[in-house]
Amino acid sequence: MKPNNSLILSDNTREEELLKKLKKHQYSKTDITDKTIEDLQAMMGWQGTGTEMDPIILDNLSGLKPNIWIHRSSLHYIIQEVTIFKLKCTSTQNIVIENCKINELEVDGCYNMKIRNNSILWLKFLYSKECVLENNSFTSATLKNLENNYFDKLYPVLVKILYGVMPLLALVAYLIFTYVIFMWYMGLLFLGLIAPLFYVIHKMNEGRKRTKEKLENKLSGNSLLSNDDRKNIFREILENYDYLGGNWFRYYLPIFFSVSVGLVIALIILYFLYL
Repeated sequence: MKPNNSLILSDNTREEELLKKLKKHQYSKTDITDKTIEDLQAMMGWQGTGTEMDPIILDNLSGLKPNIWIHRSSLHYIIQEVTIFKLKCTSTQNIVIENCKINELEVDGCYNMKIRNNSILWLKFLYSKECVLENNSFTSATLKNLENNYFDKLYPVLVKILYGVMPLLALVAYLIFTYVIFMWYMGLLFLGLIAPLFYVIHKMNEGRKRTKEKLENKLSGNSLLSNDDRKNIFREILENYDYLGGNWFRYYLPIFFSVSVGLVIALIILYFLYL
């Protein structure tokens, strides 16, 4: 469960404005891959060739979008002494993250990562091997997950509710399809909705994802982040993204898309009902 860091802010108008500004860019990301890294190096001035002896050093993220996504890369990186809103590493390897302040860090399907001496407000660590997490400061929830050796994909209560709804939807579809012949298309609609819904629920409830499912992972010296430190770090992260401007289109795009899809589905149903 992600901590609601907005709750730790005091009644500070500037902090509230910075948080609103940052939320408008929550879907904006900077992709770092083997194909994009050369252009980014030229723009940001990052040094290094990406080899083990000469890693690419990411020591300046100023001006980049708040979500950094490193994926499908075999190059060597060192991310050091920077403040990051969200960093996601997927299907990659050979990354060192040290002396950073990070709001959200997600490591999924990675190899040979070293995460050390960082302050991290939220962490998700899945399907990775031969990684080292040492001397980091985490929130109590993240430390508990590390100690118990798992990270949940979804709230268990919500999963149970969704699984309880599935048989009901199947029964409704069966009754409509079997006993109400003139509304057979409604039965097909229900069946069409059940299949993708079941798949989504299944993916969300794959079970507890083990931190140490690969025994090579090493955890040592990690400590609890105090509430005062958490507040100060989150405020520093907000200040770090003061340069962001408005991004209304990307902010409201998911809402517009959801409403549009809902209207289309409603119109299709009404069309068949009155056909």
